[in-house]
Amino acid sequence: MPSYAPHYQPGRYWGKIIDHAVGQTKNGHPQIVIRFAVIGGVNPADPEGELINVGVSQERTMYRVITDKTVPYVQEDMKRLGLEGSPRQLDLNEDCAVDIRGKELAFFCKHEPTQDNSGLREVWSLAMERKPIERLDAKGLRALDAMFGKAKPPKSNGDKPAQRPEVGPGVSNSQRAAAANAADANDGSIPF
Repeated sequence: MPSYAPHYQPGRYWGKIIDHAVGQTKNGHPQIVIRFAVIGGVNPADPEGELINVGVSQERTMYRVITDKTVPYVQEDMKRLGLEGSPRQLDLNEDCAVDIRGKELAFFCKHEPTQDNSGLREVWSLAMERKPIERLDAKGLRALDAMFGKAKPPKSNGDKPAQRPEVGPGVSNSQRAAAANAADANDGSIPF
């Protein structure tokens, strides 16, 4: 069984749309299919700045399955693509088609296990717009300070080592492992 490793790391990338259509999944659901070329990585420290060089541009494909439950997400994707209305506009064989080939925008890569669990695969979507952080005003910050001023510090177990829970006969190996992990997690040591 072959082992797969993704080429691109999880994160935001800038891409140029090469082709698009409305297709169908193996289960018969309609889906949006967008093929794009990865131009570069989006720098998380400076999203509006220069792209990160990712080597030779490679083509990737994004799929968005359309069901009753995914309609709101598909509508958001349509807005990101600069379209309103039905995904039918993405089928270049239709009279209502809107050709967005050549459009550049942000895509997001994440990793998921392959169907046969032999490795990881890239899963692509349109990147969500980053909204500015709503900062707490001065009054809210004072209320936060007051809230924490009243809070009691958490109890400390001092320097006593954590006690491992007793696990007797009739307990499965997974329960023993869970008990051991819980004890390790609470041993009071610093994880770095």
